[in-house]
Amino acid sequence: SAPDAAVVTPRGPPTVGGPIGERIERNVMRLRDEPQLYARAVLGVAPTALFILVPLFAVLLKLLYLFRGRLYLEHVVVGLYSHAALMLALLLVLCGALASPWLATHAAWSTGIVGVAQTLLLWAIPVYLLLMQKRVYGQSWPWTLVKFAIIGMAYLALFLSVAIPMAGYALYAL
Repeated sequence: SAPDAAVVTPRGPPTVGGPIGERIERNVMRLRDEPQLYARAVLGVAPTALFILVPLFAVLLKLLYLFRGRLYLEHVVVGLYSHAALMLALLLVLCGALASPWLATHAAWSTGIVGVAQTLLLWAIPVYLLLMQKRVYGQSWPWTLVKFAIIGMAYLALFLSVAIPMAGYALYAL
């Protein structure tokens, strides 16, 4: 007798295998019903990301200001102040974003003011960081601008290399 033909069953899209993949898939399904869960999870891993980023930022500063005679710990302090200012500004922008729907219904005239304040805060971040870098390290404007651009690009790469895995972990940890 002829062997039975193999039964072909339709398959869904490929998925990540194993228990980790299954957990992530379940969490992605949960996010469809409760999207705010991911925001909470990301905020939960933010302190860990900052704990990693501040010393790495200090290493960047140490490398770019190698011959300025500053200790690594001084660069860590600059990194802490920089990140504290950045987080404060972002917190205020976030508070404005959270308050905007309520303000739109109760004090519509203020939404434009909040929007302008948020924009000014976002523009103030790089200006503050540039002025702080100029004052702390005391180099000429051309050198400060060059180093600010290099630090900015390198920090963006560092940030993404930390933030992307942390966002993945947040998705896993839901």
